[in-house]
Amino acid sequence: TLFPYTTLFRSSQIRATLLNMAQWDETLRMRIGVMSYIQRRTRISRSVVAEVLAALRQGKYITMERGKLVSVNRLPAEY
Repeated sequence: TLFPYTTLFRSSQIRATLLNMAQWDETLRMRIGVMSYIQRRTRISRSVVAEVLAALRQGKYITMERGKLVSVNRLPAEY
């Protein structure tokens, strides 16, 4: 079916964007909001981005502070 593929594609886009952001200088990361940046780059809906980020934070895969990416600890290949 299309749904699981679409979900996997979205999560891989979010994963790639987070890994890209993790390479940025800390000063830049502290200036740019994760949600809005991922939304602009991927065109994925705000609710889906929020859901994925919440799950990643809860699983301690990423650390965020005031909507900014502090660190990417380890990202699963799929989520």
